[in-house]
Amino acid sequence: NELHNGISIEDFCKDTIEELNENFGISLEYKGDLKKGINIHLSSLLNRSYHNVDLRNILLNDIKKDYPFVFELAIYFTRRIEQ
Repeated sequence: NELHNGISIEDFCKDTIEELNENFGISLEYKGDLKKGINIHLSSLLNRSYHNVDLRNILLNDIKKDYPFVFELAIYFTRRIEQ
């Protein structure tokens, strides 16, 4: 439930969603299905990283093509995780 140096997944996600809203001029609320989905996705990502499991997304090219803005938001989120 913790990312790094005592930062919880929930706090990280909440802060990053707020940054997305500010930087992209959107209005996402970190609650409900979005909150559940991001927490599950990030927890799974951290678990795979911990166990050195590489999982390729076979739909990646379709997502880039069909949902470019959502893909851009995901890239931003990913860069925040890397930080």
